[in-house]
Amino acid sequence: MNGSQWIIHVFQQKTAHQIQVLKYLANRKKQMGKLLEKTIDHLQTELPTLDQQVKVPSTEWSASIMGWEGSMARVYWQCIGQCLPGEWSFNKRSRRPAKDPFNAMINYGYGMLYNKIEQALFGVAILNRTLS
Repeated sequence: MNGSQWIIHVFQQKTAHQIQVLKYLANRKKQMGKLLEKTIDHLQTELPTLDQQVKVPSTEWSASIMGWEGSMARVYWQCIGQCLPGEWSFNKRSRRPAKDPFNAMINYGYGMLYNKIEQALFGVAILNRTLS
């Protein structure tokens, strides 16, 4: 698996897990059923198109794949924002600064996750250097 295939695989897995979260919500928030079903259908329809991204010429690939991922994330987070109770709901993801409590929590969690992933990557790089 080359680098571009790996990135596509990661984005496919991310989107597949987002679909699982939406299905979980659909079973528990019946009043949001139509919105959740529409979002799930959209993500499931778009998921196979990611395989086509690897065929885009390499100079355009990065922008194309990032645009796809950003579009899917926007659809997912808009749906999540509408499913939350009033005081936690939001219209779109906000990062710097977070414009609501839920986005502040997401940003904090992503920051912690980023730190753990960075530590793991540095650890692997050091281990590989030591073993070579």
